[in-house]
Amino acid sequence: MDLDLSVKMKIVQEVDTNIKQKDVAAKFGINVSTVSKLVKNHEKIEKDFHSSVTSSACKRMRTSAYGEIDDALLKWFKQTRSAQMPVSGPMLAEITERFAKELNMPD
Repeated sequence: MDLDLSVKMKIVQEVDTNIKQKDVAAKFGINVSTVSKLVKNHEKIEKDFHSSVTSSACKRMRTSAYGEIDDALLKWFKQTRSAQMPVSGPMLAEITERFAKELNMPD
């Protein structure tokens, strides 16, 4: 059973309020080991939950191998859209290639 990020956050918060992991597991219908794993990863869960880029309904965090390019492209996209300029898929691909070359990432 995959839990979305908002449910994971609720579980972590309940354990933080000194409710036993066994009781939290029973409440959410999951194994105690799952609760333990979530508590262990609470910092990442909280960071992802409070991130403005991430939807709290997502179940898995997928990261890119090219974070620098993604960050540059997102910044460019926001600036371009705030200037009310149109953006197309081919334009994004071209800008991505340009950023990759500038950041010495040819592939």
